[in-house]
Amino acid sequence: MPTRYKGTAKEKRALNAFICLRRSADAVLMEVSKKFKLGGVTPTQFAILEALYHIGALKPGELADKMFMSCGNITYVLDRLVDKGLIDRVQNPNDRRSFVVDLEPKGKKLVEAHIEGYVSVISDMMGDKLDLKELNALRDITKKLGLGASGA
Repeated sequence: MPTRYKGTAKEKRALNAFICLRRSADAVLMEVSKKFKLGGVTPTQFAILEALYHIGALKPGELADKMFMSCGNITYVLDRLVDKGLIDRVQNPNDRRSFVVDLEPKGKKLVEAHIEGYVSVISDMMGDKLDLKELNALRDITKKLGLGASGA
């Protein structure tokens, strides 16, 4: 459904594109959640665990930037992951005034147990809807948009 905003043609095009982007991202996340149970964590929580698994320990602010989350929201999600015993806050070895977030063995096992199925569901879903050329174009467009929004 197109926007009902009464702005310029350029504003309406941008708003319609944004609405479509947001709705499609939400629909894909909902479908992933339905088709794949992520070991008792939400898709957002799993994405954080996956980032820590592949990147290693990060400061909460760095993790928030990578996840495009606010500091308040990342704190809430991290608290839930600590409560589940999946991550821990550890004193930063490079700066004793701060801490980093790192995976606990239980969190590492959860990622290792579910990553292939998670990727498979996403790959099947995206691959069923988009061909290789479209997937590459989507990646390039969303990357360009994300970098522009973050000022990079």
